[in-house]
Amino acid sequence: MHVDLLVLTQALGYLVIWAIVLAESGFVVGFFLPSDSFLFTAGFLAAQGFLDMEVLTLGCWVCAMLGASWGYGIGRRRGLRLMQRSDSWLFQKQHLLTTELLYEQNGPKTLVLARFLPIVRTFAPVVAGIHAMPYPLFTLYNLIGAIGWAIGVPLVGLSLGRASMAGAPDRFLLLIVMAIALICIAPSVVYLCRRPPA
Repeated sequence: MHVDLLVLTQALGYLVIWAIVLAESGFVVGFFLPSDSFLFTAGFLAAQGFLDMEVLTLGCWVCAMLGASWGYGIGRRRGLRLMQRSDSWLFQKQHLLTTELLYEQNGPKTLVLARFLPIVRTFAPVVAGIHAMPYPLFTLYNLIGAIGWAIGVPLVGLSLGRASMAGAPDRFLLLIVMAIALICIAPSVVYLCRRPPA
């Protein structure tokens, strides 16, 4: 049976992207997923007409909110057990401790900043739950962070995708690669530069 990979990609694209966003937004085992790159690429594909931008970003936003809410619940119910848990290939306590430090320095704003920090993004809702952040306050910062990340990153991909269609695609290849790298590492660099010396 012949399978059209393009049709299959279009059919499964939304579900795969949404599942990755959901898992990395608060499921502790999803910390390794490269959702920044997926979100950027999804926006780029939307510019080519493979995905509908409104459907894509709405689903990403909802999944980002739901995933973080799940992580918050994990922190409230199982935070103490997580802090006492031994390291494994799926869980490194150091990730949790790093996020804890960021939370102590920035408070609720961590939920916005962490959206753009790989790994920390997964553990920030958990730490908010451990610290018993009031849920309405958590929801407000979760909303802001989810909009900036789950909608903002695909919009960058969409803009560059449209730019590449307006001229020779090869001309924009380096720019696209640099943009992906910048999106993924810039927040981490800013955080490390602002972090007070130990």
